[in-house]
Amino acid sequence: MILNVAICDDDIESVTTMSNYLKNFEMNYDIDFNISMYTNGTELLSDYKSAGVFHVLFLDVEMPTMSGLEIAQAVRSLPDRNVKIVFFSNYPKYMQDSFNVRAFHYISKPLRYSNIEKIMKQLLSDLEASHVTKLLIKGDYSEELIAVQDIIAVNTIDARKRRLSILLTDRSISISGILNEWEEDLARHHFIYANRKTLININHIHYIAEDGLVMSNQLKIPMSRRNEKQIRDLFSKRVLTLFETR
Repeated sequence: MILNVAICDDDIESVTTMSNYLKNFEMNYDIDFNISMYTNGTELLSDYKSAGVFHVLFLDVEMPTMSGLEIAQAVRSLPDRNVKIVFFSNYPKYMQDSFNVRAFHYISKPLRYSNIEKIMKQLLSDLEASHVTKLLIKGDYSEELIAVQDIIAVNTIDARKRRLSILLTDRSISISGILNEWEEDLARHHFIYANRKTLININHIHYIAEDGLVMSNQLKIPMSRRNEKQIRDLFSKRVLTLFETR
């Protein structure tokens, strides 16, 4: 497997360290990296003309001209929904904001090879799985393959008429069916009932508010008391996976 990787940090020593860690990882695992190094976001985005240019982005959050979060927002707006984004920072306060751009991971500085190795193993496993996690969606007028990771929620519109809405990161699709038919297929992809009418993707929860779940697109979805504990536990596990403590 060959992956195109970009590293962006205004500190050239951090860029070099990260590049060396990836080269060490290459020597120990069956993987090759094409590594591009940048010291500011403008240079990176000038090379990022369309989706698919890079498989993985390593971005420093705090940079003077353009922050890592701003770079990630620009990339997601291309749109590039599949690139894996890993942030590194001296300050954990930015972790919550990283959910808005669907960050894969968040690493505290100083960078350590052991952390990079662990994250890269998870990332490679996720990339391999993403190649097969697509569903054939039969809409009212057409059929299309949809990546499961792009589904935010599946919602019942009209149970009597068997009408569902699939909410994606960039649009909604209206289909025929019942929610129970989707539950089994989506359960292994981190979906759970938020309430009796809605299945949600745990990976798209931005945060849990007192009156419901705020998703990555800022939509608020009611959460039933029956499922609250399980949702909170799964979300907490997701946060712990995202954030590497020092």
